[in-house]
Amino acid sequence: MKANELRIGNLIYNGIGEIISVNSYTISYFEIGEATLGKFKSIPLTEEWLLKFGFHESPLDEIIIFRNGKFSLSRNAKHHYSVGYNGGFMRFVQYVHQLQNLYFALTGNELAIK
Repeated sequence: MKANELRIGNLIYNGIGEIISVNSYTISYFEIGEATLGKFKSIPLTEEWLLKFGFHESPLDEIIIFRNGKFSLSRNAKHHYSVGYNGGFMRFVQYVHQLQNLYFALTGNELAIK
């Protein structure tokens, strides 16, 4: 994970395994480069996180799809999610901050915990 992958408000693990919300200090700390990459970790995207963000499970043919408005995510065998928006494929995401960033870029709204 690099500083340029993060936005203020992204959720990540800190050095002691607690979930924190990224702020300007966190990003500055990353950019200094004091071996910080090992101290902060990405949060793997799971069904639990999708439910927290307000996605709803919608089983369809053997593929589990989560929907939140125009957004849909389908899980593959490696537990990576492919993101669709307005019926088109966007990209694969593995981490909470990636989904937060993509959601914001496409909708202009923060993906908040419900």
